Amino acid sequence: MTIIGSMNKKINLGQIAKIEYSISESSQRMFKTNGNKSLILFADPKTGGNLKKMAEDTKVMVSNVMKNVPSDIQYRLLVDPSEFIRQAVSNVMKEVFLAAGLAVLVLFVFIGNFKNTITAAIEIPISMIISFVLMRMSDMNLNLISLGGLALSAGMNVDASVVVLENIFRHFEMNNKNLSAQQKLNMIVQAVREVWKPIIGATLASLVVFLPLAITRDLTQAVLGDLALAVVYSHGVSAIVALLLVPTIRYHILKRSKKIEALKPPPLEKPLQWLEKKYSSVLYYFLNTSKVRNIFLLVSTITLFTAIWVIAPRLPKELVGKPDTEWLLLGVNTHGNTLIKQMETLTDKTEKEMLEKFGEAVDYTFVQIQQANSSFIMARLKDKSKMNDYWKKFEEHFQNSTDTTYWVSSWNPAELPLPNPPALDISIKGTDFKDMQAVAQLLRHKIRSTDYYQSVWNEPGSNPDTLFTVKMDPLKFDMLRENNFRYQLSDINDMLQLMTDGKHWGELYFDSKKIPVRIEYPKNYVGTIEDISSLPVRYMDKLLALGSLFKLDLVSDFAVTRYADGQLLSSMRANVKKGEESTIKEKAEKVKLLVDDFVANELPALGLKSFPQVSIENSQKELTQALDQLLISLLVSFALIALILYFQFNSIMQSLIILSAIPFGVFGAAISLFVFGSNISLNSALGLILLNGIAVANSIILVDVINQKIKSGLSIVPAIIEGSKQRLRPILITSLTTILGMIPMAIGMGDGGKILQPLGITVAGGLWISMLFTLVVVPILCGMYFRKYHRPNIYEKSEVEEIESDVDTTILPVPTPNPQESSIELH
Repeated sequence: MTIIGSMNKKINLGQIAKIEYSISESSQRMFKTNGNKSLILFADPKTGGNLKKMAEDTKVMVSNVMKNVPSDIQYRLLVDPSEFIRQAVSNVMKEVFLAAGLAVLVLFVFIGNFKNTITAAIEIPISMIISFVLMRMSDMNLNLISLGGLALSAGMNVDASVVVLENIFRHFEMNNKNLSAQQKLNMIVQAVREVWKPIIGATLASLVVFLPLAITRDLTQAVLGDLALAVVYSHGVSAIVALLLVPTIRYHILKRSKKIEALKPPPLEKPLQWLEKKYSSVLYYFLNTSKVRNIFLLVSTITLFTAIWVIAPRLPKELVGKPDTEWLLLGVNTHGNTLIKQMETLTDKTEKEMLEKFGEAVDYTFVQIQQANSSFIMARLKDKSKMNDYWKKFEEHFQNSTDTTYWVSSWNPAELPLPNPPALDISIKGTDFKDMQAVAQLLRHKIRSTDYYQSVWNEPGSNPDTLFTVKMDPLKFDMLRENNFRYQLSDINDMLQLMTDGKHWGELYFDSKKIPVRIEYPKNYVGTIEDISSLPVRYMDKLLALGSLFKLDLVSDFAVTRYADGQLLSSMRANVKKGEESTIKEKAEKVKLLVDDFVANELPALGLKSFPQVSIENSQKELTQALDQLLISLLVSFALIALILYFQFNSIMQSLIILSAIPFGVFGAAISLFVFGSNISLNSALGLILLNGIAVANSIILVDVINQKIKSGLSIVPAIIEGSKQRLRPILITSLTTILGMIPMAIGMGDGGKILQPLGITVAGGLWISMLFTLVVVPILCGMYFRKYHRPNIYEKSEVEEIESDVDTTILPVPTPNPQESSIELH
């Protein structure tokens, strides 16, 4: 390349500059692997791209390229997000099959017949297959969240089949004789006709709770959207399969046999019979002893709301559980450095210290120096199960000093893009940034001295930076321009940047490749203010030193400023140690007292030119907003369930009786989260919403059969006891299949298990307690309702004698029934 000089002479560029084709050393970032400088290839899929395929194709391409490079150049696959995704998806799939297997086992224990068990269990694979088709049609991805939805619904999906089969069995037990194929078909149709309404109602109640999620936005929708759709698809399809396919299969099995064989008793037949008898006696006692009944309801209600009021506020909060990972991060921050080399020296020292202390647990390290005062070290642990142990050990070993601060965290290559809010967020607003930073430094010192937090930092940093300034006289500059001074301010800026950092100067094609061009002065050519001041600039026919025209200086000032609502903003933030997340609220309250005392007593005495405003912000704002959205969704789902119940039962009071199962589910969920040390999160809130639908489904089945008994002419006590006893087994089966189906999720198995664990704990624990109370409270409330809202009839003694002969009166003293309280006449 040639250039034209001032005397119109051609000069080769190589005569005045050294031209090299090499790697630039002026980057403000540096990467190291196991202590060696490295080049890092980062790859992210485009929007909608397949991460797994991208990772696999990239590995093949890199492997092919490395065959043609010198043997002394080595490469390592640092992070393969597709590997984590494959493992996590595989683990969730195992949860799905384990949940389905446990559900089938429960069916077999209760039904005792292999063919009948398979007839009910066929719902699970069919509903999942159709769900995959629907997910494909709606452009859903197969990921941790959507697979979690399928695992969640695996145990629920046999509920409708159990109710259908149980009713079919009951009809054929009452007609155990030779029947024609048409008679068998009619009997199956009649059995399905009796239960299709409660099944549809219960399924709608389980699914309508997800409808309000459509009004949620951003974070909530991103985390829960796919899971909710997967449950809707899977559980909705299961109801259709139960009402159409299950009775069809059952008909073809019975059609082949000339005579209906008596069903073999299940393995738990005797314990179940004993349970039914005791259950009937308990109901009989409560239904006929008003004083004990009222005391029981009052104590249950007080215990329920007191426990919720006391336990719920004590539960820690988080956005969503994070997957297990083997990557542990140690961040290093300092101040006052001007060169990336300074940070490299400090980081190398920290990495060496870390490997000497914890090297036996570390597979390899990856270092990234982001700027002159910030870096982090990623350590890949050999055993990810020890993550929490080494997290705490890192925090204990690397203590903050006046010059250096450390922070410890984890990183997951496939982690959801969720915010990571600090435990404490204090904002300082004002008009004078130096005053604000002085206040920030004092507050940081005070908070650090309390030992409440692992790390405390300011954004932007509370220490001033060294800035290079060029000062000029505007009048003098205008005069110079009038006298043929050809430079603009942008030209001066370009010259200064060229002398100090160098400058990117376009691109050239070299060997068919686009190569960036960078122009810079030789190393150590410019090292002082005097060197920069001597930069020659043309003025008229003379060359003058830049320092003769402008005042150049190095000053200490704040280079970065932030604004909020038109005011300067400085933030001070802090994080607690690992395992102390439950103390965030308590510590924030203590810090508020400290800050209030500082503002009232110490700030006025500082003698600052301005008076900065100090306030503690809600650091959990995004979590609070997300949970508020879910609370609204919970209330809306409650209203939608009530609307469905009213349309189905045409009674406000019966709808309220059915809805009484919800508070007991909330009680059970709060107790379970507390006992198992889990958190209130987006997923536990979703579990509570889902729990509402499942708990109501049990109540619907119970109330519907009681209504049928009443309409058939039975009086109150016989109708309630016979109906409750008739639905005891289906409710036990459906509840246990759902609970056991949640166990793998509640345990938090596999890499992705921690994400959905709070959801599994919420549903499993809440449903267990809700089921127990539903089986007792709902029949009691039904008895009170029928006695109050229907005209009593003459007591039918024969019915009560029949009931008394079927209950165990040795457990509880059975009072003599009151004819005015025990029968009704429907019109």
